[in-house]
Amino acid sequence: MRVLATVAAVLSAYLPCTARSGEGPEVVTLKTRDGLSLEADWYPGGEGMPGIVGLHMFPADRSSWKSLAERRPAGFHFLAVDLRGYGGSRTQDGKDLGERVKARDATLFQAMWQDAEAAVKHLRETAKCDGKRIGIVGASVGCSLAIDTAVRDGGLAGVACLSPGTNYFGIPSLDHARSWPAATPMLMLCPDAEADSGARPLAQALAGREGIEVHTFIGGPDLHGTNLFAKVEGLEGRVARWFELALGGQRLDGAVDAWERGPEAAADAGAGDLERGPLRIDPFGFSLWCRTGEKLRPPSEISISVGFRGKSMVLTGEAGGDGSLLGAALETTEGGKTTSRPLGVLKGAALVRGGLAEIRVPWSLFGAGPGDDVSLNVNVTYHEGSVLSAGASGGKVPKWW
Repeated sequence: MRVLATVAAVLSAYLPCTARSGEGPEVVTLKTRDGLSLEADWYPGGEGMPGIVGLHMFPADRSSWKSLAERRPAGFHFLAVDLRGYGGSRTQDGKDLGERVKARDATLFQAMWQDAEAAVKHLRETAKCDGKRIGIVGASVGCSLAIDTAVRDGGLAGVACLSPGTNYFGIPSLDHARSWPAATPMLMLCPDAEADSGARPLAQALAGREGIEVHTFIGGPDLHGTNLFAKVEGLEGRVARWFELALGGQRLDGAVDAWERGPEAAADAGAGDLERGPLRIDPFGFSLWCRTGEKLRPPSEISISVGFRGKSMVLTGEAGGDGSLLGAALETTEGGKTTSRPLGVLKGAALVRGGLAEIRVPWSLFGAGPGDDVSLNVNVTYHEGSVLSAGASGGKVPKWW
C-alpha cells in the first residue's frame, strides 16, 4: 500500500476558536408570511457557512445583539431582527404596533414566530447559508419564539436562550419543548433567581435529549436576557464558541466550505496530489475530509480506531456514494477480550464522491461523549491499495459549555 499522507496533531489543536469579525451590518428588510415588513441588521459571512438569528427581549430591539454579532465565529452570518412592533418594525401599513407591544398584546407576541421564520428564510435563501447549519439565540420572550420556531422548522442546528420562560405572553414553551427535535442542542443561561420559573422546568421537559445545558449566574432581574452581556465578562465569546461547536460540524454534502477547509496542514513529501482538511471534533462527533487528484471510487474501505477509558474500538465498513457506511462493524477490545458487533448500514457516516471522501461519525456510536479523553486514527482505502490516513494522539471531546 502507498501511504499518501498523515495528519498528526493533538485533538485540542483543532478545537474551534472564536474570531472577532470587524464587518458592520447591512440593514435589510424581511417579509413575513402574514405580509409584514421587518428591519434587520445582517452581519454577512461566507456563502455556504453557518448563520445565527438574534431575537431580542421585551422591551429592547435588534441593537441588543451588536456585541454578540461582533464576536460571532469567523465566516458566520448573524441576523439581528426587530420583531413586529419594535424599532424599525414598529409601523406596519401606517399602523403603530408599538402600542400593542406596550399593552403586552398576547395575540401580537404569539404571531412573532413568523418573524423568526422570515429571518431563517433570509439566511437560507438570500445569504446562501448552509440550511442545515442555522441557529437562533433568543432573550426572554425571544427564547420562546426561538423554541417555537425550532420545533416548527425541525432543521435548525442549535438554540441558545438567555432568560427563557415557560409561558411568556401566552407562548407555551413547555409544550414546545416536549416536541423538541432530536439531537438539537440547547443552551440556557439565566440569573439563579429566574431558573425555577424557566430554565429548570424546560430542562426537565427536555430530559434525555443530548446537548441540553443550563447555566445560572448569581443575580436577579438586573441580569435578565441580554443584560447578561453587560454583567458577565466574556459571555459573548463563550456563547459564540457554543454556536461554533453547535453549527460548525462538517456535513456530508460532497462539497468543502471555508469552515471545513480550516488551517492547512503540511503534507508528506511526494503527496502533492492530496488535499485534506483538519480532523475536527465537537461534542456530537468527529469529521474530516480528504481529496485526491485520483478518482475515488465507491465503495471505499473505511477503518476508524478510537481509544478511550482503556478500550480500543475499530469501526470498519465501505463508504458509498450516498453518505452511508455499508457493512459496518464495530470491534471492541477491553481487558484482553475482543468482541465484534455488526451494525449494518450507518447513514450519514461516510461519503465518497469524485475525488472527495468525507467522514462524520458520532461519539455515541463508541459510547464516548463530552469530557472523555480519546485517541483517533482514520484510514480510507480507495482503489489500487492507496490509503488516506489521519491520526491524532490524545485529547478531550469538547463540552458544550
